[in-house]
Amino acid sequence: MKVIVVILCLNFFFLLLEGSTLLAQTTALAERSSNGKAGEQTEVIFSVDPKNNKITDIFIREGSTEQQLYQLKQQCYRCSYYTGNLEGSFNIKRNFIVPRKGTTITIYAGKDLMTEENFNPGPNFKVGSSFPLAGVKTTVISHQQGVMVLKVN
Repeated sequence: MKVIVVILCLNFFFLLLEGSTLLAQTTALAERSSNGKAGEQTEVIFSVDPKNNKITDIFIREGSTEQQLYQLKQQCYRCSYYTGNLEGSFNIKRNFIVPRKGTTITIYAGKDLMTEENFNPGPNFKVGSSFPLAGVKTTVISHQQGVMVLKVN
């Protein structure tokens, strides 16, 4: 009985600790989004749904990539995750990044963070083509050797 109580107390402690960490991260993200200036780069992780080969969400890259990937995989176990940068401003909506107009998005599609597979977006992503990405309309301005650069319209 004492062991169960100790385990429950430890679980509660870790939930509180995780909650306070999440609150601190959310507060930092909100401050960062309101201060997002043109020319400022932010490291991000892109979530790609393999069913339709679309980038569904953008997340700020946190200190421990392994821990962050573990949490992201709980939200979408089938998704692939790639790194990149945002240069410009953005908003935070329900823990997801929504880039603002004029922001440049760079996706390093060379390898999935989990499986190290390449992200091959296909022939529809030619320079000059437009498509939605994480809720905003973007245009491809460069696409070569595992790096795709987009501009938010």
